[in-house]
Amino acid sequence: MNDHYDIKEVILVIAVVIAAIVIGSGCASRPPIDYEWKSIPQQPLASGYKYYVVDTHSDIPDAHFSTYEEAAIYQKEFAEHHEYVIVKMEGEYNVYNMEPIK
Repeated sequence: MNDHYDIKEVILVIAVVIAAIVIGSGCASRPPIDYEWKSIPQQPLASGYKYYVVDTHSDIPDAHFSTYEEAAIYQKEFAEHHEYVIVKMEGEYNVYNMEPIK
């Protein structure tokens, strides 16, 4: 048996092994993802809705605002002493016709 290999054979075997690894591993490329930006529906400025900030232990609102953002700021400012919920209503506040904001 011949225990001595030619240098060209060794280089060829190494090149074939490297090529097999590169080809075998492959690269799974994905097509670019096209994100569809959906616009968030905005309420008209004169919507007729009011946002009431009501303590969960009371039937009478502590404040009312024309936008949800204002009501949320009020709710966060007094969160330490109250458990407030924001209620969206059309017209005047009545505890029996509330529509809670989810």
